[in-house]
Amino acid sequence: ESDVLEPGGPPILARVPRTPQSLLQGELIRDPATLPRSARPFRAIWVNLAARTGRSPETILVTGAGSDEGRASAAIGLSIAVAVTGLRVVLVDADVAKGASARPLVDASASREGLRALLLHDAPVEEVLIPTKQLGERLRVLMTHKDDEALLSLAPPERLESLVDELKRVADVVIVDAPPTPDSLLLAGAVDAVVVTVRLGRTRLERVLELRRDLAQRGLIPAGYVIVSRRRSRREWLRRGGAPGGRAVAAAPVEGVEREAARR
Repeated sequence: ESDVLEPGGPPILARVPRTPQSLLQGELIRDPATLPRSARPFRAIWVNLAARTGRSPETILVTGAGSDEGRASAAIGLSIAVAVTGLRVVLVDADVAKGASARPLVDASASREGLRALLLHDAPVEEVLIPTKQLGERLRVLMTHKDDEALLSLAPPERLESLVDELKRVADVVIVDAPPTPDSLLLAGAVDAVVVTVRLGRTRLERVLELRRDLAQRGLIPAGYVIVSRRRSRREWLRRGGAPGGRAVAAAPVEGVEREAARR
């Protein structure tokens, strides 16, 4: 962590494993009434943000120092962790290139004109938000289109602030999944807190500092970092005593099997 975070910088809000979005979705399908096991580490983001600011933030932007820093999974995990408590959550998919945060949660046939309809056609918010398949109205998604990046850059700052205010009127918490592009980060000035994901083994310090400078030019300081560790292999999982139901598994038999496989 010290290799990618500068001393005296924003605090670490949570440490979470690198979690595939399909796992978050799959566990939610089995029991949408409870917080999925894979989403539990993301609850710490919400708890520590509230402790740091003295109140639960109503609007949060999740970004990263690069394109694959665990940002989308962090936004999904945080959205699920908050929505399962009973609060109404809107997840804004501001990744116009991939739509990574929205696709696992909504039907493939869902419209992607949500942001465009709000900004250009003054469509009612309730008509453009898409309920998720598992949590319904408790977690809704505002979709984007591949051309919306230019749309964000053309909108005046006050319009983006009013957009967030419109979403706040129909939700308790608004979470924005935004890649570190200049246009997507325009939404950072309209939220209560900015969270930056850092993926160990991938994120470079210079990229983190570059993102900090981009935010500082907008008068913003991140509320904190989310450290995304690499996903453990099954071998590491067994060595650390992980097993279904919490049973400990000795490392020696695993090593014996490996030696036998190598001999053959």
